[in-house]
Amino acid sequence: LYHGDGLGPGDRGYKVLKRVLRNPLAIWLFRWIHPDLGIRLGLHSSGVSRSATSTETLDADLLFRTVALPELRARADAVLMGHHHTPVHLTRPEGEFLILGDWFEHFSCVRLRGGKFEVLTWPLPGEEEASSTG
Repeated sequence: LYHGDGLGPGDRGYKVLKRVLRNPLAIWLFRWIHPDLGIRLGLHSSGVSRSATSTETLDADLLFRTVALPELRARADAVLMGHHHTPVHLTRPEGEFLILGDWFEHFSCVRLRGGKFEVLTWPLPGEEEASSTG
């Protein structure tokens, strides 16, 4: 199970931002600003990042080859990943690759039941009746 940030090819802007934000000097400087300003900066950068990546086309096959396949060949039956916000479920002879999706647009999640993975959207199947009755 991977968060998925910075894995695979591309996503250069995020990889650069990640290096800056994890730099000890940047962390030290951030500690000196007021928390209200820090929260606003974080929300702003998150929104900018989300809008910049929302127009990118997800290449799930490329992620499968570069991230999931080495893990599937080495030791895993399935690889689950977040970060890319588009739900994906690929089943290949080597194993399964799932991208969880998001709660902002797709309201998606992954469930493992009876040894099988499935990508679902909220409300979950069968949950609509339960929530409306009680």
